[in-house]
Amino acid sequence: MITQLTQKRVLLPLGFVGLGVDAGLWLAPHVPSICISDALLCLISISVSALATGAGLGGAVLMVPVLLVLHRMNVVPLPPQQIGTLAALSAAIASGIGAQTHRRHGTVVWRTSWKMGVVGSMVAVLTAHWVYHWPPLFVVGADALMASLAVLFLWIAPRHSGSPRAPHLETALVLCATAGVGVSSGITGMPGSFLLIPAVLWITRLPYRQAVGTVLQAIFFLAISTFLMKLHQDLFNLEASLPVILGSLAGSTLGSQWGLGTSIRTLRLLATATIILGSAFALALS
Repeated sequence: MITQLTQKRVLLPLGFVGLGVDAGLWLAPHVPSICISDALLCLISISVSALATGAGLGGAVLMVPVLLVLHRMNVVPLPPQQIGTLAALSAAIASGIGAQTHRRHGTVVWRTSWKMGVVGSMVAVLTAHWVYHWPPLFVVGADALMASLAVLFLWIAPRHSGSPRAPHLETALVLCATAGVGVSSGITGMPGSFLLIPAVLWITRLPYRQAVGTVLQAIFFLAISTFLMKLHQDLFNLEASLPVILGSLAGSTLGSQWGLGTSIRTLRLLATATIILGSAFALALS
């Protein structure tokens, strides 16, 4: 693992993310103006989306804690509930671009992804309607602990197809896992690709790229539903969303193209790095 981390394909995206976050956190206390706030949101969106999409994730697991840190520093003048809306919007853009890239290469299992998307979206919308007044921090700490398990299962998941399960049982297990992730998504705005990818790897025994492509397609539907529900609840700030949209478009486009020629082991490393960074910020907040 240490040898892999020294490769340029791992160091380059991690370096951009570290540079973006460090520069933003350094500038924030010194120049707390609206202009710098928008530039900071754009820079963080580019960094997080590039890393997450390159690793096969939506990126909300890192976006939510980082924005909450900036909120506590009075750099992002948004209520915590609106931070979840921005995270869902960024994840929808990143997962949509990532899923499109995987579709072009035939690594999306549509039969599974649309079912996951429908179930996850329904649960996320119902949850968002029920707990619309809860700030994301309410469960961010719990998600950080679940992320630790996700990293573990990501690395010990079967690498090859195992003994087949009954199709109906396999589908039921995947949909149950998606429903559980939908609950978290409705509260925090984090669609939960970091939780679904290990679950799909274990349940379906799909190859890694197919699991990632299928989950990203499902997460796109889930993130869109979560965002629209929060938009309906008037938890949306148009001014803050513009730099997030621009940054997410640019970062996810770069990340998805970069990830095409990357080895599976490197993708796992990047996914692990993204999850660990998000967990570290979340636990610090908790």
